[in-house]
Amino acid sequence: MVEPPAPAQDWSQYWFDPEWRSTNLHYHLSRSSFKADILPVANTHLGPGSLAAILGSGLEGNQATIWIHQSPEPGDDLMLDENNRWWQLHLNLVRACKRRAEGTILSAAPT
Repeated sequence: MVEPPAPAQDWSQYWFDPEWRSTNLHYHLSRSSFKADILPVANTHLGPGSLAAILGSGLEGNQATIWIHQSPEPGDDLMLDENNRWWQLHLNLVRACKRRAEGTILSAAPT
C-alpha cells in the first residue's frame, strides 16, 4: 500500500521539490485505474512554459499553475545551458519518479 505524502509545506515544495513531488505522483498513480490503452504516466511537467524556463526564464508556482517570468536579458540565440536550475529540476523530477516507481510505470529518465 502506498501512503500519501505529508502535505506540501508551500507551493515551492509542491511544484519544485523532486522527492515530495515524486512521492505525491506515485501515491496518485497507485490509486488510478489504467484500463485498455491508458498508460501510467508520472506528469513531471513544469507548466506550458517549461522550455522557456530551460532557456533562461524564471518560474513561480502557486495553487493553480506555474507562472513563467521573462528572462531579464532575452537574446536572439537559444542555447541549452545544462547547468540551468530548471533543466536540472526536470532531470531530477524524472529521476525521482523513476526511483519511486521501481519499474512499475514507464519512464524516460536519464541516467
